[in-house]
Amino acid sequence: MLHAMSGSKQIAITLPKRATTLAAARTGAMTLDVQLGQEVGYNFRGAPRDSHSDRTRVMYMTDGLLVAQARKDPNFKNYAAVLVDEAHERGVPTDFLLMALKNALDKNVKLKIVVMSATIDPGEFLAYFGPERTRVVNVDGAQMFNVAVKFNPIKFKSSNDLLEKALVISNQALKEASDGSNAILFVPTTRDAVNGCRIESVNRQVCKSLYGKMDKLEQDEILQFKDETLKTLYVATNVAESSLTLPRLDFVVDTGLQVEVKWDPKIRCTEIKQNMATRAQIMQRIGRVGRVRPGYAILLYSEKTFKELPQYPPPALLNIDLSEHILSEAASLNFASIKINLSRLLTPPSSSQVDGAFRSLFLCGLLTDSKVSELGTLVLKAVERFRLSLWNALVVCAGYDMNHDAGDLAAILEAYGSAELFLDMPGFDYKKYYVQGSDHATLLRIFRELAEPLCGSRNSLLDQVTGVVFAAREYLQIIRSDERVHTSLYSMKPCDIAPLFPGAAARPPGKVKVGVYEQMILRTSGKLEAALLTWR
Repeated sequence: MLHAMSGSKQIAITLPKRATTLAAARTGAMTLDVQLGQEVGYNFRGAPRDSHSDRTRVMYMTDGLLVAQARKDPNFKNYAAVLVDEAHERGVPTDFLLMALKNALDKNVKLKIVVMSATIDPGEFLAYFGPERTRVVNVDGAQMFNVAVKFNPIKFKSSNDLLEKALVISNQALKEASDGSNAILFVPTTRDAVNGCRIESVNRQVCKSLYGKMDKLEQDEILQFKDETLKTLYVATNVAESSLTLPRLDFVVDTGLQVEVKWDPKIRCTEIKQNMATRAQIMQRIGRVGRVRPGYAILLYSEKTFKELPQYPPPALLNIDLSEHILSEAASLNFASIKINLSRLLTPPSSSQVDGAFRSLFLCGLLTDSKVSELGTLVLKAVERFRLSLWNALVVCAGYDMNHDAGDLAAILEAYGSAELFLDMPGFDYKKYYVQGSDHATLLRIFRELAEPLCGSRNSLLDQVTGVVFAAREYLQIIRSDERVHTSLYSMKPCDIAPLFPGAAARPPGKVKVGVYEQMILRTSGKLEAALLTWR
């Protein structure tokens, strides 16, 4: 019906993650019996050229990409309808997209908006868009087949202990199942997903890791993997909670855990901690089975624990640094308008978030009293061109007067922020590259001695990392040759660099790993003052 309504315009279907966007687009093309990239296409940063065409009428895309498009087309004139899927995740781009769509309705009355989720509280969305022009449609979400849920609480001493016990339970379930049965084990971190399959390879169990920063080739191989004679275990982070379609899942084994990233605007630092998911998220995990045949869910915590969990996760917007968004908006809006727009969000950020972001941008010389500075403009270009986060882009742009390690490290962390993800490479010896007391130095050494010399070797991980670093270095050379930039950088004010690396995290006293190396590489002859960095 929506496709018939669209005419010459497109229908946009947005999802929070690139992996789920690609998977949903494949399913959509298959359902409509068309070639992916033609009538049904997809788009996100880094998508290949053949992901969509002039014939595309149904476009799957990340919500962040549509937000970026809305800056140039605030009334969504190119779209007949926008379907916002997985709205319960309440990611930052989702909230900004909902605000942009609400604003567009006043001028584009023909635009149709559908907000979708399997686990959502419709009340707040109804109030936000207005009950006079919004209606709630409840679709029966009952599973096609019965799912037997078993609470099996286990005690564990460490994250490694939990992983090993969860793997034993997963393998026992598969052992008792028929040939071709598959199970998925939900774990909190990428490290657990990778290490889990490394352990299973020793046990000769077919195992596939699923996590957010997988490259496209790995993801394609896993999502398209089909062998009805093998028993397969998937070890996944919450990226597989929804939208990703995995073949013939029979068992869900759930640790109930997730990694929560929270920004503290008072100390300007990111806190990373592990905690329990919400009931809505756990129900999404259980919903991975029971689609094509009866399934089983084994939950590694008590029923009492489950019932005491909050129903929904808090909006991600309340736990982020707003600096990048504010700097981007300041390129076209005055500061008062930016604050007004933020107050119109479904869940407005706190005043400490907004004020703290403005203060950091002023201190770092990215904003002047009324507009974006020359340095701020350069940093925004680096953010857009190389997909660096704001603070990593600042390190790269300021790198002409720094130790080169800082710029390289910023780009490396952006592309692949964990040395442990190199562990899957044949012949990799972590001990050989480890630098005592500094995870940053370890990661930089791996890049310099292993990744950089092998650039172009068709190893997707190495090429991804080196590609970002080399692009950042090229941009740095352009900056160095510009006298205006040179002068602008010299006028920079001291600022706190604690938030510059996305892996920086606050940890309890006595558990912080701080290396002198981190302080050394961030000193820039007085232009930027190094703060102690903590590393998860």
